[in-house]
This record gives sequence, structure tokens and C-alpha cells, in this order.
Amino acid sequence: MGSPLMLVALALAALTVASLPSATLGAVTLGDELTASEFFDETALTTSCSQLTASAVGYYFESGQATGISRSRCTLGGSCQCDQLDTCDTGDCLRVYRCNDTTFNGCFAVTNCTQNSFDTTLEVQVDCSRGLPLDERSEEDLDLFAMRWKQALSDDCGITGRLCRYYGDTAESLQVINGSTFRTTALNAAHAEDLAICAETAQFRFNRCTVVSVVEVSATTTTTTTTTTTTTTTTTTITTTTTTTTTTITTTTTTTTTTTTTTTTTTTTTTTTTTTTTTTTTTTTAPPCDYDCEDSVQLCIGKASLDTGNGRDVFAECMTARSHHSSGAFVALGVCLADCDEVTGTTTRDETHPIYFCYQMCAFSTADVDCDVVFTSTTTTTTTTTTTTTTTTTTTTTTTTTTTTTTTTTTTTTTTTTTTTTTTTTTTCATTVATAGTATSGQSESTDVMFASNGIGYACPGSATYVMTIDPSDDSVNATAIDVSAYGTNLNWYGGAFSNGYAICVPYHLKNIALVIDTSDNSISTTTFSTSCSSACYRGATAVNGKVYGTPFRASELLIIDAATGTTDTSIDVSAYAPGVTYKWAGAEVAADGRIFMAPWSSNNILVIDPDTNAVSTIAIPALDKAFADLVAAPNGLLFGVPSDATYVLIVDPSDDSVDTTSITDISSGTFKWLGGAAASDGLLYMVPSSASTILAVNPTTLEVTEESSPVKYCGLARTADNGAVYSTTGYAAAFLVIGPTCA
Repeated sequence: MGSPLMLVALALAALTVASLPSATLGAVTLGDELTASEFFDETALTTSCSQLTASAVGYYFESGQATGISRSRCTLGGSCQCDQLDTCDTGDCLRVYRCNDTTFNGCFAVTNCTQNSFDTTLEVQVDCSRGLPLDERSEEDLDLFAMRWKQALSDDCGITGRLCRYYGDTAESLQVINGSTFRTTALNAAHAEDLAICAETAQFRFNRCTVVSVVEVSATTTTTTTTTTTTTTTTTTITTTTTTTTTTITTTTTTTTTTTTTTTTTTTTTTTTTTTTTTTTTTTTAPPCDYDCEDSVQLCIGKASLDTGNGRDVFAECMTARSHHSSGAFVALGVCLADCDEVTGTTTRDETHPIYFCYQMCAFSTADVDCDVVFTSTTTTTTTTTTTTTTTTTTTTTTTTTTTTTTTTTTTTTTTTTTTTTTTTTTTCATTVATAGTATSGQSESTDVMFASNGIGYACPGSATYVMTIDPSDDSVNATAIDVSAYGTNLNWYGGAFSNGYAICVPYHLKNIALVIDTSDNSISTTTFSTSCSSACYRGATAVNGKVYGTPFRASELLIIDAATGTTDTSIDVSAYAPGVTYKWAGAEVAADGRIFMAPWSSNNILVIDPDTNAVSTIAIPALDKAFADLVAAPNGLLFGVPSDATYVLIVDPSDDSVDTTSITDISSGTFKWLGGAAASDGLLYMVPSSASTILAVNPTTLEVTEESSPVKYCGLARTADNGAVYSTTGYAAAFLVIGPTCA
């Protein structure tokens, strides 16, 4: 991910690059001349497409040089406002100098290009009779198809300087409808008309397919709703015994006979629960987005694992061969990998997982070629039908006394009735899984969401340059609520908590700088502290008693931040509770008794903090497959561990500090499957996916587990809003995953 992104600037020489934003020339004091690679290293641009903005200081470009940097128009969809900067040796290049201590006002800030989303959806019919149908092509084949599509726009339709007005650069920005139809987006309706004319009048061919027609269609948003109706019928039967008494009186009594008869009456109460499951799926053409190149990254991690002691270099060389990094991005990848540990001959299996996670995050955060994501989803929820029957037996005794006489006989009969009462209760729950906001490029953009007292959710920025917010009342998203670009894009913060009016994010690669957001006015500040950690320091946090506790992932010290004063405390060293373990704990949850529990990543112990005294203790767990990313508190008081690498769900009972590793097993294998979770208003625990494609739903009472399809991946930590829905940041900029159950 490289060094933190700086706002850098370009000052124009007398020979100005054509069509750069206008600026007033003036005197400038030049600093050192930079080579192209030095410039790209220093600016830490993660993509070759860059956005130029007028600024007071920065860099000076001088044209007409033999080598240096070239500038051209970006062709990626949505990047029309950006310029592509590359290494140049053609003889018509730009030389780069720093601008030092000057009031020169002709400089330009350079930041990573943010691709605009387009609202016009194109539906393209193609005849691929000479090749495979679109819905039978692999993702790699569709990447090639997308590249040829953009080339055909230029070669066959004559669209040269306007390619940035069309999406479809990668498989992830194409939506395959069927074997002969796909959808993508363009700037406006006029661009759809241009392609329609091209299809009618030109040989519009690419990748063994011919374009038959291009039409504009309405875009939709993907939302999946599962409705569950539960009917409870209670029948109560009350039986009153019929008693007959016969008395015979004889004036000359000779004998008396007493007969006792026992009658048994049964009272039955039956409760029947009927469950109806309805799944509604709405088709989506989501705004265009970049894809994750997951297959390439996983392949390269596999290669790195075969070369102990040289894994980082092998991984970097492999990613270069996969062609997902430009030269500038490759340098950023190398800088990021330097912060990752190396797997050696003494590295344990538990310690390798976070190291390869570090490789993965570096690759995803720096890749700028064919590495974007778009999503599609269907969610189904299954509810079990239960019938309960209770039988109660009542014994009634009837006594008949008969006296034989010779004079008078009197008979008395009493009869009672039976009353039956039936009560029926119907409960309907609807669970909606959807995304809020716009899913665009980027992974690990945001890592957590914290809900403030005003109800607004604040996302902790990972690699993002803005803090985004969400309003649960209508799920509206502000993707640029608070600018934090001054701190760079090096996965700065991972997890946070809200306390005393402040949303506080704890540092991951930013080492010793916590981000403090005043939710009353969205102003920001930072608080620094002393730590021996150099990277991957804290991962997750929670708030108790007005203080935020950061979970030590690689750090040796527990982080405590007083939200009211901004003061920090790192005086408690917890490394002795996980001896020899590099990546110790992740996530944090407050139990019903007020103690803080931190999930074991590679440690064999759960870390427990008593916030009243800051006393530290541990709960041992079996030395099984581990890596739990967080703990989720259930309504019944139990804590459930989110299985990142584990194949079982860890259950902790804070009432006696016991652990259960055998009740929920057979979880799918893999690494970094789920990284966060929270309890929703329907009583279920929802664990959100990272590398997995499903949401893991756990019933904390029955311990039943289901996996439901998710519209997004690479989620961070999750929280429950006041409306009872679960929210999580996703791996994509400006988007949240929303799991919203409602019952009536």
C-alpha cells in the first residue's frame, strides 16, 4: 500500500502541457529534480489515472525532455476528469522538480482519480455464434471480452478521445444477462444512441462476437427480501366431570353397598407453528465498479507459501506477472509488502494467516489494472416449523352410595359441561439484505461503522481518503463527509467505537495515531501515544465507562483512550498473555457483566479486561484451528466468535468463563471468510463476509447455522443501529451492507 498519500502538486514550466488546468505563472524556487520512479514513490499514487487540482505548492514539470513522465487522457470509464501519468522515454517527456518555499500559484495537487458513476444503462445484444455464449465464459474470458469491447469502441465506432464516457473495462463492470446479452453504463443517452448507430451501420465486432443492437434500459438496484410468517395456535380444553348420585332410602334397611368409580379426563394443549418462507429477488444493474482480482491474489499467495523465507519477493514477482499493477502501482505494492512479515522455517501455521492477509491487502489496495468488483446476489432464509403437544391427565373419583329400603327411593343427577378456548397469534418477520450507497473501486476502503448518539453511522477509513456516513432512517450515504486525505491510504485505521460524543478509530498501519471525530460538527483531530508496534497494531475496539479500548493485534500494549479528554494510556503490556505470538487478538465485545472480551486470532487465550480496574485475565481455548475476527454478544448473554479461518464457531459463556468449540462445527474452510458480526432485532447473529460469498446467520438459542448469499464481499466489522438492522462497511468505496429484519 506504500507510504501515506501526500497532497502533491505540479507547477507548469514555460512549456506547459496542453490542456492542463489553467494557472498563473510566477517565480518559483525549484528543489531537487526527481526521476519518474522517485516521483511515483513520493506521491504514492495507487493508480496511473490522477486528478489535478490547483494548489499553492508542489511539483514543477518541464516539457520537451528525453525521459521522465508522460501525460495522456485516461480511458477508464468515469475517469474523464483525470490524466494518466506514466514513465516516459520517447523524447517528448516531462522533467519533474520539487517546488520549495514559494508563493508560486501555478501548481496542481495530484491525487488518485475517483471514477464517476454513470446513470445511463446500456443493454447490448451480441451474436457470439463463433465463440462461447457470454454466460458460459470464465471471469478471465470476460476480462478479455471487456478489453476488446473498449478497443472496438475506438476501432469500429471511431470513439477515440471519449472512451472514458463508457464503462465496460473489466468483467466486473459488465453485467451478463444471458448468453447473448450484457449490460454496462455510459455518460448519458446520447452515447447510447452513438453505439446504436454504430451497430446498425458499421462492422462492430470484437472477441468473436458481433454487436446486433444497443439500447438504453432502466437501471435497478439489487435488494433481496425474505418474508417469514409464523402462526401460533393455542387450544385449551377444559372438561367438567359429569357426576350422578343416586340415593335409595328403605325404611327397613338390611344392607348398604358403596361403589367407587374412577373416571379419567385428559386436558390437551397443542401449539402449532407454521412457517412460510417467501424469497423476493430484484435484478440489479448496479453502478459500475472495479473488481477484486481475487483469483490472481490467491494464486500468488499459494506460490509465496512454497518459498519459505522469500515469500514477499515471490508474491511481488507473481503479481507483476499477473499484470494487475502499473509501474507506479508495483512500487506501491513493494512499499506496502515491506510492512508485512516474512514466513520463515520457524513460522507457525497460526502466524502465517495474518502474514498472507497482509500480502492480500497490499495487492488489493495497490492494484490498478483489471482489478475492480461488481456484485450480484440472492438471499434465502429458511425457518423451521415446530409442533409442540402437551398432555395432562386428571383423575376424578365418583362415589355412589346405595341403600336398599322397602319404602322410598330418591335419585339426584348433576351434569356439567365442557368449554374449549382457542387462541391464535400470527407473527411476520421480513429480512432484507441490500447495499446502501454506491459500490465503486477499492478494497479495505473502510473497516468499521460506529453509530453516534445522533443515530448517524461513521465509517472508520482504512485506505479511504474520506470518512463516509450513513443515516439509518433512510440509508442515505454521504461518501465524502469528512476529508482525511492528509493521512494517506495505507490502511490507517481498523475498527473503532463511539463514546461521549466522539467516534474514535484505532490505528492499524498508522501505528500510534488515533482518529477522533467530533460527531456534533464532524470536525476531526488526532491523539498520539507511545507504542513499540510498527504496523498492523490494533484491530477492533469497544467503549466502556467513557473510554475506548483498542484490541492489540500486533501491538504489545493495550490501548485505552479517554474520549472526553483525548488522553491515552498504553502502560498495560499484554504480550505475556500470548507468548511468542505475533498476531494476538482481534475485535472486542462487552459482556453483560461489563467485562471486555477480545477474540483470539493466533493466541490460545481469549483476552479479558475488567474496565473498572483494568485488570487483565485470560480464558484458555483448545489449540484448534483459530483466527476469530470478532466476538458477537447474543441476547441470551453468550458470546459467539466470528470464524475467519476456523471451521467452527467459538461460544463463550461469561457467567462461568466456559468455552464451547463443538456445538457449531462443519463451517466451510478457507481464510478470512468472515471478519465481523452483530445481533439483529430478530435475535439472530449475522456474520458478514470477507473472502466468503455468504452471510453466516447463527441462531444463538437453537445453535442452527445457515449461510445466505451476500451482494458484496470484503466487509469489515459490523454494528447494530437503533432500528435493529445490522450494518457493515464493505470492500468497496461508498457502500454499506445492510441486513434489516423487521417483525410485526
